[in-house]
Amino acid sequence: MIDKLVPVKEFEDDGHEVYGMKISYKKLWKQLIDEDMMKKDLQQKAGISWATMTKMSKGEVVSTEVLMKVCKVLHCDVGDIVEFIDDGEISERGKN
Repeated sequence: MIDKLVPVKEFEDDGHEVYGMKISYKKLWKQLIDEDMMKKDLQQKAGISWATMTKMSKGEVVSTEVLMKVCKVLHCDVGDIVEFIDDGEISERGKN
């Protein structure tokens, strides 16, 4: 049998599911600084809600559609604005 990691399904306080990974928007915030753009400017140009901007500010997951809108405004790829970080919580349970 092939050994593999099996993600452990966890729930954070707000109820969304987490699989041992966290999302970081640090690249996005740096790019906004480089572009001399404020979050509210990005929100308006991308046509996304303030609630979505707040979710990103808190490091929460947003839809792929939102990320695509942001990338269109900034003329970049998704990897230029977000990264996934292994928070070390992935379990090796289920390893055969």
